[in-house]
Amino acid sequence: MSEDDRRRRMKGTRLVGDFALTPDGEPNMTRAQFEAQLQAERAEQAEAFERGRRGARKAGEVRGFRSGGGDVAEAMTRLALSFHAIRAEHEAAGFPGVRPWDPEAFWRAAAERLDDLGSEQAAAFVLSVWNSTGPWTLQGEDRQQLLAEDPDCPRALPFEHATALASWDEGHRGAYVGWAEDPWWG
Repeated sequence: MSEDDRRRRMKGTRLVGDFALTPDGEPNMTRAQFEAQLQAERAEQAEAFERGRRGARKAGEVRGFRSGGGDVAEAMTRLALSFHAIRAEHEAAGFPGVRPWDPEAFWRAAAERLDDLGSEQAAAFVLSVWNSTGPWTLQGEDRQQLLAEDPDCPRALPFEHATALASWDEGHRGAYVGWAEDPWWG
């Protein structure tokens, strides 16, 4: 059974006696099967969170923020790759600007290639760590001025905390928390 099928099967399920019932009241699975699937899903979410957290923490270690040195470009690459959506895109087809770190190329690639809110906010977060007032954040009149100067300028990718946290899965939240435990900036 695919992951999507499993989630669809569990969504809206309620427990009655020894059975899990669909929203329509049809038996879906036994209570034991439902509880086993729920436990497996929670374990997967916890592992995704921890994997993201570890990746972001390693990026901070490379940056050497506390020691005042380190390889900033490599730290930015590792931070970007700690977000699984960016890592998957990079592994599948290469993601311009990730390695070597190039914020302009990364911004263009993110604006063109990432098509869901959680992935976009992951890229926007990475860019905000690099420069929280970069051209990727401009909106309104400032954005219009930028477009007048560069008509091929990619769309804005401002980082918005509430939007990000609401749209991120456990893996992306873990990457963010890993950075937030010991924050550093490019």
